[in-house]
Amino acid sequence: WGASFPTGSHRPDLFVGGAGFSGSKTFTDPTGASYQVDWQVGRINQVGPGLPTSTTFIVATGGSVTYGPSTKIQSNSPNPYSTDTRLSTSVSGTGLKAVKLDFTNSTTDVFEFGIYVGDLESRPNNGTVGRVILFDTGGTVIGDHPIVFTGTIQTAGADILYTVTEPVGTPTGPANNDNGDWGNATTSFLSISSDTAIGSVIIHVGDDDHTTNNTGSTEQLGLVGFQIPAAPITVGTAQLTASKSVALFDTAPTAYALPGEDVIYSILVTNEGSGASDTDSIFLVDTLPNELIFFNGDIDGPGPATGAVRFAQNSASLSFDPAVDVKYSNGAVAPASFAACNYAPSAGYDPAVKFICLNPKGAMANGTPSPNFTLDFRAQIK
Repeated sequence: WGASFPTGSHRPDLFVGGAGFSGSKTFTDPTGASYQVDWQVGRINQVGPGLPTSTTFIVATGGSVTYGPSTKIQSNSPNPYSTDTRLSTSVSGTGLKAVKLDFTNSTTDVFEFGIYVGDLESRPNNGTVGRVILFDTGGTVIGDHPIVFTGTIQTAGADILYTVTEPVGTPTGPANNDNGDWGNATTSFLSISSDTAIGSVIIHVGDDDHTTNNTGSTEQLGLVGFQIPAAPITVGTAQLTASKSVALFDTAPTAYALPGEDVIYSILVTNEGSGASDTDSIFLVDTLPNELIFFNGDIDGPGPATGAVRFAQNSASLSFDPAVDVKYSNGAVAPASFAACNYAPSAGYDPAVKFICLNPKGAMANGTPSPNFTLDFRAQIK
């Protein structure tokens, strides 16, 4: 997604007509999708040094906010879109200067956006680090991360990515130490993508004074060039299908499925959907047919597999540990959760096993061809 900027993006002049400490802009992208972005100017109720942790945003009641086209976002930070309106805040009050962008009133959900930020003033040590706080549409924090100069993609958990690049100006010093920051004459581009619809985001300034006055309360914060992909983003959903099959075990003395013979019982799960599954959400309960007795031992004897259950996958991006991802139940009804599978089977053939519970880890990928995984176990025909 980050590669879509600036090509393939829609860039409304977000702050045009802005005045005071709050504003709103409704716009339509080239596909006809309608968006609304509300903004507030204020501060985070905390100062540095270090990495602040407060998520309390206070709307400003004093100080100044500057709007309008300019070659600078604020101070000496270059404006890459000098014809666009920038917002530059120097509000009063103790705390870190901050701007809140709110998407909760938008007709179209926002999953990805980018914006230019001037003079972040960020040092990870002996300074105050700039920061982005991400909320879902219900107001719950889903991401809270320092914006330090690294020049690399920052992975903010399984469902969020944010990238900070330096297209205008050159950061000073090496990354991630006391001397590494953007400085007064640099502008960075912050992009965020989320698997969860974004309700709002708070961006607050840091401070690079290093050893003195590094509270961040005297710094400015400027924004310009809000961008979204040129088409609305929708998050795909997983669609899992399962099928089962039975084959005679390789060492069966006859070619027929007779009582006393062993079989390999296989479950094939395929993701035919447009998105990955939620992390660690796959939970399978298979009811063992009455005609079979589960074999709790090495599934293929002298073969390469070990354990009672064998796992194989094709591009599914999962992990599987037979020691923790397989459980059993001897109950009369299927367990409702993996934790409810609490029967410890006896070694060898155990007729008490009624249900096999499986919980491979990770988010099952989607794609073309459809990713899949197979779980095999061995049983004896009664």
